[in-house]
This record gives sequence, C-alpha cells and structure tokens, in this order.
Amino acid sequence: MKKPIWIIVGVLAILVAVRIGLSMASRPSDQEQIRKALDDSIKASKEGRPGGVMDLMSNHLTYNEQDTSSAMGQVAQVIKKQRPDVTVDDETASISGDNAQITSPVDLTLEFLGQKRTFHIKDVVLKFHKEPATEWLVIPTTQWKLVEVQAPSFSPDNFYG
Repeated sequence: MKKPIWIIVGVLAILVAVRIGLSMASRPSDQEQIRKALDDSIKASKEGRPGGVMDLMSNHLTYNEQDTSSAMGQVAQVIKKQRPDVTVDDETASISGDNAQITSPVDLTLEFLGQKRTFHIKDVVLKFHKEPATEWLVIPTTQWKLVEVQAPSFSPDNFYG
C-alpha cells in the first residue's frame, strides 16, 4: 500500500523539479525583467492598485536622498485615489552587476479636486537593485526593485500648488 504513495510523491517531485528548471532556464534578461516590472507597476498605478506598484519598490526606497519608508502608506493612498498615469520616455536601463539605472524624462498625470494636472519632469533617475525574493513562496530567486528616485527639479508639493 505504501509503494504507490511513494511513486506518486516521486513523480510529483520530478514534475516540480522540471518546472523549476524550466522557469530558471527561460528567465528573461535583466533588461527585460526591469522593463516588465516598470510596465506592470505603471499599469497597476493607472488602475489604482497600490499593491502592484509597491511590489516594485524596495523597503529602503529613497526619493531625492530622503528615506520614504514611513510614507509608504501615503503613497499607497495616492495611487488608490488618484490613479497616477506615469510615462517614462526611455525605459532602457544601464545595468552593472546587481544595480541598474534608468535616466529619462517622465510625464506624470494625476487628478486632484476634479482637475487633471500633468507634470513633465526632466532627467528623472530611477535606480534599481537586484534583491532576494521567492517564487511560489519557497523557491529562492532575485527580483529587481526600485531603490532610489531622483527628480531634483520636482517636489511632491507641486501636486497641490
């Protein structure tokens, strides 16, 4: 009676190993991973899904060299209520090891008090770092996370002024 159970467990283990091997072998390039993460995050932002945006952000995210970890709740609320539309003109990242950077103009459109406001922000720098992550809750992998945003010519206070 125990022999069929061990055969089933063995077959399942082999299938899981094959699936893991296939997912690791067919992993997209770093450039494609960064572009997909950015595109998915922008789409989630437009749809007002803060979770999709927060998945891209590191827990150690800085904005213009200021720690934003205490403001993540506020960021989530802005995404949920205002559904910002973000356009990154050039999504090509320069990659060096576990670090990557995109420098590009960015257009940001959001709605505040019934009025849409669009901001064109020049020379925005998005810095990414490859951080440990898991697939299927148990398989160790890495994921590109946004760790720093530099937009010296723009302040969030501009939203309201």
